[in-house]
Amino acid sequence: REAIKQAKETIATEKKRIRREKSRVKPATPLAELKTVSIGQRVRWKPYNKSGTVIAAPDAGGKVMIDTGGIKIRAPIDELVALPAEPSRRKQVTVRYDSSPSITSTELDVRGLRAEEAIALADKFIEEALMAGLSSISIIHGKGTGALRQAIHNFLDKHPNVTQKQLGNWNEGGTGVTIVNLQ
Repeated sequence: REAIKQAKETIATEKKRIRREKSRVKPATPLAELKTVSIGQRVRWKPYNKSGTVIAAPDAGGKVMIDTGGIKIRAPIDELVALPAEPSRRKQVTVRYDSSPSITSTELDVRGLRAEEAIALADKFIEEALMAGLSSISIIHGKGTGALRQAIHNFLDKHPNVTQKQLGNWNEGGTGVTIVNLQ
């Protein structure tokens, strides 16, 4: 019984302390509900306690598109409250350029690779060749079924820095090699 009595006294003392602390804390100013929004405005969607940025004007139904950290949500405007704008953070970007060309040959061998892998390598190789000042490169894709050659040719047709492409001569590898002229 003594332990229960002591526990009740401790509880009463703690309740008084909490009331004193509560009276010292100023209540937060309630955020105003929105009537209109503007694109780029920071808002919080009350029912789900999600904050985000308005990315589209209200539609005819009174819903706006908000971006909540990569997830886009349509929320009714009357369920949104304005948030203070985030302070802009300027990021410092450092760009490093290695002027020494990493290219050691004018040929790229992609035989045996899947089309996606070969295209990724060809794109990087073209970029490096341009930085090295090359005007012509060779891509060795092999003869096989011709699927890899076709994928490489489709990629080269769309590449902005490729001026011309043609299959190699008989002494260069024939249909197993594509000669690429660069800008």
